[in-house]
Amino acid sequence: MNVFLDLLLGLIVLVVFLIALTAAYFVRFDVPAVPSPHEIVRAMVEAAQLKEGDRVLDLGAGDGRLLIEAKRQNPGITAIGYEIVPTIWLFGKLRTWWSRQTITFRCADAQKADLTGVSVIFLYVTPEMMRSLKQKFDRELKMGVRIVSHVFALPDRTPVRQVKIPWGRGEKVLRVYEW
Repeated sequence: MNVFLDLLLGLIVLVVFLIALTAAYFVRFDVPAVPSPHEIVRAMVEAAQLKEGDRVLDLGAGDGRLLIEAKRQNPGITAIGYEIVPTIWLFGKLRTWWSRQTITFRCADAQKADLTGVSVIFLYVTPEMMRSLKQKFDRELKMGVRIVSHVFALPDRTPVRQVKIPWGRGEKVLRVYEW
């Protein structure tokens, strides 16, 4: 019985530690974890018009659901996710493993993402992060890269198209950019 209580106490301490670590990252990096609803995920994958051989990045990949859906619909792509919060990264890594899709999931800052050979980028990040990433994109992206953004716009860029999805009493907007 004491072994069971020790294990339970250890598990509780671990969970509290992981919650505290996640909260610390939210405060330090101002990175809220807000997963995209499945309907939005499917619409983002469709809007990206993925093709076999595409190298696809999700910057702020969260639990990996977007890349899992992209790989299910298009097994011939290379899927890479970047997530900075270690606990969320771990959950995403486990989720992608469980999905049995071949996805690279990195615990790293999106600002350090290797954009070499990228064809498609998925974004659902804060407006501040959008400004910062736009500067990176201007420096590093080659012509023809497609970017699909959920909700937030890239500053000083006009989307090539917008996809409006009925949502509650309003709508969600996906913006598709081309570099």
